[in-house]
Amino acid sequence: MARLILLLVFIILTKASFCQDSLVLYKEITFSSLFEKKSFDNHFIHQKTDLFDLLMANGGLLNEGRIASSKEGFYSHLDNMGFEKMTTRKNDRQVKFVYDNIHKKFLQKYEERNKYEEIFSNGFYNCVSASALYALAFDRLKIPYTIKEKPTHVYLIAYPGAENIMIETTTPVGGFYQISTPFKQNFVKTLKDQKLISAQEFNAYDVNVLFERYYFGKQEEINLLQLVGLHYLNDGLYKMDDGLAESALHQFEKAFLFYPSDRTGYLMMVAATDAFHAKKEKDNNHAILLAKLSRYQKYGVTPEMIKGEFGRVLLDLIPQADKRDQLNSYYQTLYSGISTDELRKEIDFLYHYEFGRQLYHQLRYKEALTHFEKAVQAKPKSTDALNAFMGCLGHTLSAQNNNKEAIGTLEKYGSIYPDLKVNNLYSIMLASAFLSQFGQEYELNRPGEGDKYKTAFEMIKDNNQDLPINHSLIGYAYSSAAVYFFRRGQTAKAKNIINKGLEYSPNNPELMIRLEMLR
Repeated sequence: MARLILLLVFIILTKASFCQDSLVLYKEITFSSLFEKKSFDNHFIHQKTDLFDLLMANGGLLNEGRIASSKEGFYSHLDNMGFEKMTTRKNDRQVKFVYDNIHKKFLQKYEERNKYEEIFSNGFYNCVSASALYALAFDRLKIPYTIKEKPTHVYLIAYPGAENIMIETTTPVGGFYQISTPFKQNFVKTLKDQKLISAQEFNAYDVNVLFERYYFGKQEEINLLQLVGLHYLNDGLYKMDDGLAESALHQFEKAFLFYPSDRTGYLMMVAATDAFHAKKEKDNNHAILLAKLSRYQKYGVTPEMIKGEFGRVLLDLIPQADKRDQLNSYYQTLYSGISTDELRKEIDFLYHYEFGRQLYHQLRYKEALTHFEKAVQAKPKSTDALNAFMGCLGHTLSAQNNNKEAIGTLEKYGSIYPDLKVNNLYSIMLASAFLSQFGQEYELNRPGEGDKYKTAFEMIKDNNQDLPINHSLIGYAYSSAAVYFFRRGQTAKAKNIINKGLEYSPNNPELMIRLEMLR
């Protein structure tokens, strides 16, 4: 697909890239060289901006020594070209002197694909790189100027508001590719789907008009830092044309740091999508791309899409025992790269729920319980998570064979996770544990303790009369209490206990036999 070399954006530069809700996080930037990283760190971290270095950082032709000598040579030329003799001349003569001198010294051949460093390597330039060169020169010589952008061109105005002398570094048609019709249509459709373009506006104007309006925005005055952003944006487009989507994304992200815009965000989304689908290995790089895609909701990427892609990763890696560490690393990388708490919780839930299910099917209940509990923590009201947690907990408690400890564990979890108290599986397990302990206490001749657990059971059952309880367990518990009182000659009390049990388990065989024996 043909792409623009020159891209013009419209949002004022900020350092919002350090904010968590930004599309780009500085810590995730992939640098192509140590010099590039040093130049960025100096600007974004140490507030020691060197515009020449930032422009040279996007390259690889020159080593750091050559960059330093190029900078020294450039500024030395400006200081010694005799401009001080022109200061008494009219402004237009001053500008012409500088323009001709620089063009002759540094600019040899126009090339569509170009980086700023090439000016000092072979003399090749394009609209963006040459405009940057003249802007640096005007800064040095204290000639007032502005940088102007329009959809297919960037140029300088010297002495704005006075002579308004236009500095054309190349012809307006020389510095761009023609954008294809499908690209325009997809861009406009995306904005319409996201309601950034109203249906009324969409129907009133053709695609070309809307594309020009929203892709390029208003013609603006930009500064040199924003021009650095354009420099990186162009390079990202070169890489997209070459099929290097991930490398293009890295350049678009750098462009966004200097010159954020919806257009750059859209291009990042396109590049990230292409790079993500090109990756076959579900490694940390795959996770990083998925995390980045999660930030592009404005451009049509939904949380459901991210959850779906992560679900496919889980299906692929969970069954492979030798991939456990890889999966955990993937999850940690994805989780830390997502910026919204809501989506983080969804990813947390998916990971622990699916991992817990795998362990559960392998009868590894203790390990599974840990994951199911974390799934409950992520989504406390999820019926699937609560039921899985309780089912796994049931197996774990059965293995302990200590009913009192089971009651304590159940009550503890009910206190930690209040939604369990309205979960039928939890209520069944706790009620059954109370019943069992009720019967055991009477068998051990501890009626006071037995009545405590009897009351606890009846409270649960009375509050949820449809709760299914094991009828044999009801028969055992109430029969144990009845036998205790019968042996002590308290037949009436024994009958009352039996009748109470029959309220919860009508026609219970064991209770009916006990009742018949008491007559």
